[in-house]
Amino acid sequence: MNSDSLQLFDTASLYFRAFFGLPSSLTGADGRPVNAVRGLLDFMARFITEYRPTHAAACWDNDWRPAWRVELVPSYKAHRVLGGDVEVVPDELTPQVPLIRGVLDALDPDPRGGRVRGRRRDRHSGHVRHDAGRHRHR
Repeated sequence: MNSDSLQLFDTASLYFRAFFGLPSSLTGADGRPVNAVRGLLDFMARFITEYRPTHAAACWDNDWRPAWRVELVPSYKAHRVLGGDVEVVPDELTPQVPLIRGVLDALDPDPRGGRVRGRRRDRHSGHVRHDAGRHRHR
């Protein structure tokens, strides 16, 4: 591409999709499943190769179901909880999340050099797009 472009990845959505789309028989040398890690990296590599952005950001939710949003809309993501505020996550996916974070930290796909902590993924995406647009016009 001739001009600057930004590609944003909805990280949790992609690694959940990869987890359910790839067999759990994909394991690391220690026997730990890595299907979500592999699938996420494959998604990112495919999109970066195909679209060739000048910048990329992996957006991350630390608070996937914030209390203020549940107060406004009690049913917000209610289908993903057992009871209270505990998200239903498959046992084989849980140990892969730190691996995913480690890989993303090593790759640092955020053009500003880090994640925006405490923001929801869509807010982070908007913030990164805003910053990218501002920098392009300098």
